[in-house]
Amino acid sequence: MQLESGKYASSNDVTGFFAANLKDQSESFVSDFQTYFESGAGGAWSLDPRIVRYQVEIGENNDTLWFGRDHPLQFLRSTPITPFSALGSIWTQNDIHALEPVVDGWIGFGYVKNVAPGIKLSLAYSPLFIPTFGPSLGISNQGTLNPARFAQLPPQQVNINGAPFAIDYQIQTGQISSIVLQQSALMAAGYDTHGLHVDVYAYTAPNPNPSTSYTEAIALKNQTANAVVTVTPTFDRQYWSGFQAQLKDVLFQPTVEFTQGLQDFSLHSFSLSGSVQTLAKARATFGLLTHLSSPSTTPSLSDWLVYAQIPFALTARLEFKTIFETTLLTGQQSFYWANTVEYHLNPQLALLAEAKILSGQDNSYFGEWRNDDSISAGVKWVW
Repeated sequence: MQLESGKYASSNDVTGFFAANLKDQSESFVSDFQTYFESGAGGAWSLDPRIVRYQVEIGENNDTLWFGRDHPLQFLRSTPITPFSALGSIWTQNDIHALEPVVDGWIGFGYVKNVAPGIKLSLAYSPLFIPTFGPSLGISNQGTLNPARFAQLPPQQVNINGAPFAIDYQIQTGQISSIVLQQSALMAAGYDTHGLHVDVYAYTAPNPNPSTSYTEAIALKNQTANAVVTVTPTFDRQYWSGFQAQLKDVLFQPTVEFTQGLQDFSLHSFSLSGSVQTLAKARATFGLLTHLSSPSTTPSLSDWLVYAQIPFALTARLEFKTIFETTLLTGQQSFYWANTVEYHLNPQLALLAEAKILSGQDNSYFGEWRNDDSISAGVKWVW
């Protein structure tokens, strides 16, 4: 659990932050709840049951049958699936805490079969679909925006016949059941030994990020002409395949992953990552992620992302952590740099101070938030 108070460069107000990660595990039940809250007009909140899973072992080979919510590929892997991986970049995410997104699982059930020592097959099915969640745009009944701080904003003006008009947005989602009641399915195979991990997979699911169609019109409001844009989001079905390979006995334990769209062959992503043990008794991670395509109108974390997350133990009680992320795609270059100092009063309680810096070009992932540098201080409690 982490509680902080801080200030953004773009605001004179003090902002409060609260984050907690509650885990419980037994032989047959696993849960992992994450919650995040940020106060103020630009704040956001999230309560995310990332994992709520009941599992039983069946048969002589101790095959696994599970129900609930989890990422189905996690049963084949010993390392978590992150937004910095090729698969994580296209899977459903919780982006409410925009600078620390997490990859979410499906709600459904699955079966993992132990075929032979080190070889597993996995099948998973979900009757429910939950899209990627991000900070709210705060669209009012009048169509104006009151967005959360890290929301990715649509255009604020449109030129019609050479004249600029402010935009009022209306969202037409239709029946929520038509979005949620969509099916997803995955099949995968994994091979794991002391020195090598390989898995291959294919899955189908609605695109977690919506495609949008829109109509526009001119409306008079309070003797002012505005462009009224009606947006209709759709979550088109996608078909993906991919593989991951990790060399465990090689320096930095390199991991490579590639995903390929099966309907649209222009859709693909690639990641390469590594890790190393540090003096902080934790692992430093680093790598790159790209969607291997030309720039799009919407900036993405996979715009040739290069990242590093490194903890240092300065003394027995004092720990320093640094996070560096930069997108290098031409025309969409940006970076995010976060530094945290923790002083451990005891193994459970620590004081901390953080500084976060963002910068970038206009149409870039971190550049959208370049005015939101921040400093904060607080406490961290582990029990």
